[in-house]
Amino acid sequence: MGLLPFNLRAFSDSNTVPPENAKTDSTQREQENKEENEENKAHVDIKDEQARVLEAALGHVPKLGWKEAAMVAGAKDVGISPSIVGAFPRKEAALVEYFMDDCLQRLMDEIESRKEELSNMVLHNRIAKLIRIRLEMQAPYVSKWPQALSIQANPLNLPTSFKQRAILIDEIWHAAGDRSTDVDWYAKRTLLGGVYTATELYMLTDYSPEFRETWSFLDNRIRDALDYRKTAQE
Repeated sequence: MGLLPFNLRAFSDSNTVPPENAKTDSTQREQENKEENEENKAHVDIKDEQARVLEAALGHVPKLGWKEAAMVAGAKDVGISPSIVGAFPRKEAALVEYFMDDCLQRLMDEIESRKEELSNMVLHNRIAKLIRIRLEMQAPYVSKWPQALSIQANPLNLPTSFKQRAILIDEIWHAAGDRSTDVDWYAKRTLLGGVYTATELYMLTDYSPEFRETWSFLDNRIRDALDYRKTAQE
């Protein structure tokens, strides 16, 4: 067989054999991708462990309060080193915020499972039912809830606290059937936010069986709010 033409030899020699620096670049990219995947997996793992710790910590809140001690106890419950508590930038705030997010999800699940029941209620009763469902989730922690409110009021935690409450009120109004998009949207949420907060605070000093006085207070506040809104529109 004769020699390859010059141009074909050049193609064969220089283009089919990867240069050494190309191999190095490929190996480096593979190593970087591997390290990135390992970092992502480690991040997911620690987030999962933190969630398990916070979930377990809630069981200790009635006795230990919304404090680091409850988080340490929670870590021990799930077999994770208590040193993980140091990975939470705002510790106690993380516990309260986890609880708030968990309650929101539970409320949304309740809304989904009670669609027919809620649709058959008048607006006043529907709103009262939704707020009651949500506040009953705090009943096991009512004696320690002032601590949670204090943590939420900390300037460092206010942005998240405000956002969580705003989302909660919006979900309640949406589940109650509100679809407004004008200025009335803000008015409704401001009114309901006031009702929710007032009822939440009333609950802290209610020693009646099953918080009966709290639910009566809630019923009256909703009536007042809806009457006020109706009067304002006239």
